[in-house]
Formats: sequence, structure tokens, C-alpha cells
Amino acid sequence: MQKLVDKINAILLKIFAMVKSAIKNLTPNIIKDLQTKFRKKKEEKKKEIIDKMHNVKDKTVVFTKKSQKELKNIKRVTSKKVRQTNEWIENFSLKKIDFKKIFNSLYLLISNSIKKVITFFRIVPKEKIKNFLIFFSLFIVIILIGFRSLNEIVKKRTGKDIFTFKKEEKKGPDTSDYVKRPDYFLGDKKQFSLQNIDLPIYVENINAIRMLTFDFTVEGSNRYIAAYFSSRVNENLIKDQLNNSIEPIVPSFPLKEEGKRIIKLKIKEEINELVQKLKIKGHISEVYINNVLAN
Repeated sequence: MQKLVDKINAILLKIFAMVKSAIKNLTPNIIKDLQTKFRKKKEEKKKEIIDKMHNVKDKTVVFTKKSQKELKNIKRVTSKKVRQTNEWIENFSLKKIDFKKIFNSLYLLISNSIKKVITFFRIVPKEKIKNFLIFFSLFIVIILIGFRSLNEIVKKRTGKDIFTFKKEEKKGPDTSDYVKRPDYFLGDKKQFSLQNIDLPIYVENINAIRMLTFDFTVEGSNRYIAAYFSSRVNENLIKDQLNNSIEPIVPSFPLKEEGKRIIKLKIKEEINELVQKLKIKGHISEVYINNVLAN
């Protein structure tokens, strides 16, 4: 059985070889030549691309070397210039400057210019100079008149001069129609009450210290002060401040207008001092006495 299979395979191989040979013989020579030319063209193109790549690489290497060389030259020249400049700065001295030579050079330059001008006016006829001055004066007058007319036109349209030496003052917004905030604006929220403030008085008849109880209304410069001292704890800070600083007074003193004014000023000063100690922004602006009771 195996021998039969081998024989069949051998026969098939011979048949395929014969078919291949027949196809090859039947294929026209033109097609064969085209295939050969195509392969040859492909190889040539490939070689050309490789050669171009090598050329680009060589040119890049040459350009890089040349650039590096130029950069080195620039660096060397720059370093030399910097070194020369530093040496000049180090060696610079006003004593080395020949001011006399500079003055003489300037004098020669100015004197030569003046001589040339004088020579020119001597050579030119007087009539031409006279005519030139007349035409020049007329030209200036025409320019001034034209500028003035143009300035008036621009000023009518824009309200500004074309050119002025006066500096314009910056104007803020017009507040003529604004309503001014009254002094008592939010006054209630800036006020707080101090009740049962005991101030010592000296009673001479019995040689003893008694107390006068005051009720005050205090007005601050902002609402934060009122909110801070409205607290019972913080109100006690004011009482401690007053107890440590106010000395006994005569009983009749608080009943007089002058006495009331002085007491209010004293209360105001002491609370302001406390405000500064506590580093609170603002100040006490007014103190009012509501009640006075004798104990």
C-alpha cells in the first residue's frame, strides 16, 4: 500500500514539474524582461536612496563641525573683548583724561562752524538774506495762525487743546447728587449701656466713703466696640478699669453741669485706654449719663 502511495506522489511531482516547465516556456520573453528590469530598477532606486542618506549624513557632520568651529571663534573673540573691557575699566582714571585736549577739540569744532556761518553770510548778498528772513517770518506766522485755527476747531469738538503745557488734574466722580451719610447713621448699633457703675464719693461730715451709682450710654466709632462690650464679661473689664483709676469725688460735684462734663470725659478716656490695651480697632466718641443714684 505504501509503495502505491509513493508511486502516486512521484507521478504527481513529475506532472507539476512538467506543468511548470510548460508555463515557463509559454510565458513571453517581454514579461520576463519586464520583471528583470523592475528588479534592476528597484535595486538602483534603493542604492540611490542609500547614497543620498550618506550624503545628507556627511553634510550634517560637516555643518556641525563648521558651526562648532564658528562658535569657538565667537567665544574666543567675545572673551577677548570682555577681557579688554575689564582691563580698561580697571585702569580707567580721570587723571589720565586730557581735558585740555578735549576742550581744544571742542573749541576748534565750534569755532570752525561759526566761521563757516559767518563766511556764508558774507558771501551771500544782503538782499537774499533779507528776502529769506521775510519769507521765513511769513512762514512762521502762517503756521501759528493755522495752528490756532485748528486748535479752536478741535477744542470745540473735544473740549481739549491739541497741545498744552498744563497738566490735567484727575477728577473723581461727581458727588454733587449723592446723599451725605448723616452723623447718626447706625448710631443705635454703635451704642452700648453701662449700668450700675459705682463711683466713690467722699462725705466730709461723716469722714467716710460712699458710692454714687451711674448708668451710662457709650457710643463707639464702630459697631464692633458696642458688640464687644455688650457682653457681661467684657463689661466687667470697664468696671475694673474705672475702679482702679477713679478717685473719690465731692458729692455735689456730679450734680453740676461742669462736674457731669468732667465725669463723662474721664469715663471716655478710661474706656479708650482700655480699648487700646485690648488692641480693638476704633475709639469711644461719646459718653452720656442716664441716671445718678446715691447709695
